[in-house]
Amino acid sequence: MSTLVKGGTQADYSDWILPLFEKYDGMLSILVTNVPPRTFFERLGGTASTVSVNGLSSLSMLGPPRCVLVGLTPATGADGEALDGWSMVAEFGAMTMIAAAGLSAGGREVMGFYYNVGAAAFAWAIDGSKVIHYDLTQLEDPCSFAAALMTANTGVLLTPELEHATFEAIAVPVPGL
Repeated sequence: MSTLVKGGTQADYSDWILPLFEKYDGMLSILVTNVPPRTFFERLGGTASTVSVNGLSSLSMLGPPRCVLVGLTPATGADGEALDGWSMVAEFGAMTMIAAAGLSAGGREVMGFYYNVGAAAFAWAIDGSKVIHYDLTQLEDPCSFAAALMTANTGVLLTPELEHATFEAIAVPVPGL
């Protein structure tokens, strides 16, 4: 477990998460979900086969034309161990945020946030309905705030190692492109 993140509070995230998001051009979304990976990918309508992608930089650059790569990796808790049934999702876009309600159908949850310079939002969907949607644009550090909300509600702890995680990814067509 990273020494930079202790308990997943906003203060624990403030030193590293906003700079991580600002490092990448374009909108970055990070979500956590208890939807099984295969079901998650099917609900997104992605390609049938998955690819293994190492790190956020690869996830950002390897998508085919008119598609975005959406990657899942096992989620971990404060003890550094995998949280049974939970995955972390990363995407350079907002497809998963837009589709959160549909992805959470069948008694599942999807919670996450996106950030792009000038725009930030947090969403939580449960059992097919988006129950919370916050515009975080006016916050000084929207990424730390959203990450702390995710940790408090799911036990999933984000760490700087997320940047170098190995993701199982699919290409999802972007409507209108």
